[in-house]
Amino acid sequence: MKFQNWDTKSPHMVSSMRLTMVDYQKKNYLIYLLIGIALLAFIYIFWKVIKKLLINSVIGLFLLFVLRFAFQIPIPINIWTVGVTALFGLAGVGSLLILYLGGMLVLG
Repeated sequence: MKFQNWDTKSPHMVSSMRLTMVDYQKKNYLIYLLIGIALLAFIYIFWKVIKKLLINSVIGLFLLFVLRFAFQIPIPINIWTVGVTALFGLAGVGSLLILYLGGMLVLG
């Protein structure tokens, strides 16, 4: 009985192994490509949302200072009012103005 020597590989075996390895590498590149596209899509959507929030917050802070210094409305500028304005933007300034006009905003 003759046993095969497993250390030596036939040319057919080597070429099939090479083909399998190339297919495996192509699958890896495809996975990396899909992960990259998904990551870029996430970053794009995240940036669009954050950009809108930042613009709204900056406009709200600007309006808070305009109300305070140009129209002489004594809305206090402290950590709470700036925080509300930065978080909610124009809606936050509107809420602070309504609270002030209703006498419910603590001044000082």
